[in-house]
Amino acid sequence: MIRTKKYFVLGMMVLVPLVSIATWFVWEKNAIKFYSRRAYTAWKAGEYDKAIRLYDEILRRDPSRAQTLVNRGSAYSRIGQCEKAISDLDKAIILSPSEYWYLGRRGGVYEQMGKYERALEDYTRVVESEVTAKITQGQSPLNRGRVLRKMGKFAEAKDEFCATLRVDANFPPYTASVSFEMGLIHFCEGEWKDAVECFSKATRGYQSFSHDRQIPLFTYVAKTLAGQDGRVDLERWSSYCANNPSWHLPAVDLFLGQTTTNEMLSASTNNVVSPVGPLTRTSDAYFHLGCYHLLNNEKAAAKTCFERCISLGVLGSLGFQCSPYVLKFCQNAEVSSTHDASAR
Repeated sequence: MIRTKKYFVLGMMVLVPLVSIATWFVWEKNAIKFYSRRAYTAWKAGEYDKAIRLYDEILRRDPSRAQTLVNRGSAYSRIGQCEKAISDLDKAIILSPSEYWYLGRRGGVYEQMGKYERALEDYTRVVESEVTAKITQGQSPLNRGRVLRKMGKFAEAKDEFCATLRVDANFPPYTASVSFEMGLIHFCEGEWKDAVECFSKATRGYQSFSHDRQIPLFTYVAKTLAGQDGRVDLERWSSYCANNPSWHLPAVDLFLGQTTTNEMLSASTNNVVSPVGPLTRTSDAYFHLGCYHLLNNEKAAAKTCFERCISLGVLGSLGFQCSPYVLKFCQNAEVSSTHDASAR
């Protein structure tokens, strides 16, 4: 009897720790799934700080999860903490060097930081990887072309966009994105009719890339400077945005004569349903206002707005990227315009 109790006690001494360890492993495994689901939900809701805290919990349990590092890095980049984003992506690339698309993510953060040479290096390394996926083969030259466009190297950018279309000229995300980027180049070079043609192709091609909401305004400005009437396009876009407020640009109301310049600036800054941040909204608003003044032959006012946009230094702002080039048109003696200056 005594011997049986002894064996029972010894068995329990072994079994209880084993059960505790097994329970701990099960909990940790389920905890990672739990935190992953919550992090994904927070990310989709735009709650990036919350997502980062949840990714922290996952990485505390398993620091070797490269995908989680990439996800946390992406969240950091969304709130402007790009150095932390680069640190996470560096670790992910070391852990999973064969995941070539991690390089593309890091290139995107370098691009966001304005470190264009580093971005080009990462995008180039993606191309040089042994990749067979069509979506990646075309995306990398598209990314490189976009960076070169931001650097003002328009001829090289055009070559990259041509390389994108050689992968698949009938793939809507490629054709729309390339058309939009080419439209921006023509816009910056003052080739208004070519810009209109490209923006029109982009609108027909695809409706899901990030700068879609600005196409109607760019098209209107280019059409007006080309002596064409683009008001119908703006009115159609305004009607669409009535049911899709996150796509609305207050500048459209200004060009349609439905608001004043001060009201437009205020509405742009306070447009909380916009998918872009307040600094980008403000930067773009000054660019839009500069275009408005340019179309009205108010060159001094346009110059002031473009210079204000440039001084804000918001790299992700299309207005910041285009203002240095459009600014030169303010020096022209006269701007041919069909715009009706009805709003003040």
